[in-house]
Amino acid sequence: MNLFWILLIITIFLISSFYWGVRKNTKLAKLVAEKLEKTLKPLDQTYTWLGGSIGFAGEYKVENFKKVYVNLRLIPRQSALWLPISLILGRRDSLQLLFYLNFPVKQEFHIIKKALFMPKIYNIKKLKKIEEGDFVYFYEKDPEQRKIFEHICKELKPIFRHIALTCENHIFYIEFTGNLQNEKIWKGLERLIKEIPLLLCVIPFIFVFSFCII
Repeated sequence: MNLFWILLIITIFLISSFYWGVRKNTKLAKLVAEKLEKTLKPLDQTYTWLGGSIGFAGEYKVENFKKVYVNLRLIPRQSALWLPISLILGRRDSLQLLFYLNFPVKQEFHIIKKALFMPKIYNIKKLKKIEEGDFVYFYEKDPEQRKIFEHICKELKPIFRHIALTCENHIFYIEFTGNLQNEKIWKGLERLIKEIPLLLCVIPFIFVFSFCII
């Protein structure tokens, strides 16, 4: 087989894999958008598509929140050269949700699943750290706040990558990676949306009550 045929086969493979990857990512992005709208039940929504097959950014007007911002990032299935490297490096499809709360957040808190690449935390120098099993906890004042988080996210704990409560802009943040078609994500999110405003705004009262009965 001469060089011409080798180059032709490689070219056909790269072109075919590109169109397959674009179709796959576009289909997945549309599916995630449909799942988000069904779960969040937004009054209004705006999408910004990123490069066609990379993902999208979305902003939703949702009851009981100032707004919900969503960031979907998909692995490069359209690139037969970069996809294997991306998978080797541990990259996966990622869905980030930022819930802008209607009440002030008094302290910062993070629960992160241990991984090769850990998320960046901007205020990490002022946070204390606890490692337990497959998770790392970062907290500002009260480490027991994790019990509230674990109650809120008990259905999502096996599948989320990062959960946080941040004082800046008063945001509740959650990130999922991997199989975004997993129904546990969407069922857990549906429950989460109902419980976040109630449980987070009464955290101080929960702790006062818990201390009184000890």
